[in-house]
Amino acid sequence: MYTLRTLTQEKGEKMTGTDKKRVNIYLSEDTVCRLKQYAWENHTSVSHAITEWIWHTKVRNEQIRGQTSIKLD
Repeated sequence: MYTLRTLTQEKGEKMTGTDKKRVNIYLSEDTVCRLKQYAWENHTSVSHAITEWIWHTKVRNEQIRGQTSIKLD
């Protein structure tokens, strides 16, 4: 298991300590080693490497999946 932190903010906003959310994911030992190596070679943390990757990867639908709230007037 490897623990990652993700942002709960809009892209481009400054991050504060309360803008992070802990996420647990399960990775093989080989994947963990490769991820750590990638982060080390790029002079960043594992969390930052993942954040940079996901924000620079094109997605088909920009709307986040899940429940949507109804705004009542």
